[in-house]
Amino acid sequence: MAHSFFYKKNGYGIYCKILYTFFSSSIDARNLPNSRKKKLTENIPHEKSLSSYPATLIGRLGVNMEFSGKGVGRELMGYIKQWMLLPSNLTACRYLTVDAYNNVTTLKFYETNGFKTIFSSETQEKEYVGLPLEKELKTRLMYFDLMLLK
Repeated sequence: MAHSFFYKKNGYGIYCKILYTFFSSSIDARNLPNSRKKKLTENIPHEKSLSSYPATLIGRLGVNMEFSGKGVGRELMGYIKQWMLLPSNLTACRYLTVDAYNNVTTLKFYETNGFKTIFSSETQEKEYVGLPLEKELKTRLMYFDLMLLK
């Protein structure tokens, strides 16, 4: 779904079309390496009783090239995070997740916005998704803990 997003800089407002979609999802912790599972669940009470954690997957996120590098993506990400916490939003989840393109620019964008890779290495992630080690990993699984905002 395409949404209009109002971007304001130096007192001027600009409407720009930005694409973002959401999907109900989860983070399945059963097959994660112990160190990654511990990082993911360190602030969850009674975490041993769960094997999967509710999440919302950001399916697509795109900003028009005209607005690239101007902070629009950062503002949009802040808006999405705050929107997920609104009482009127009936999405019940703990995490935002994304399948980020595996390139320096995209990974840096998400890391700057508080996301962490679920796996500490591409090799671990390839094993998890069943990709042969010699194949290129096109995306990296990343998450953001919404409880950090409370």
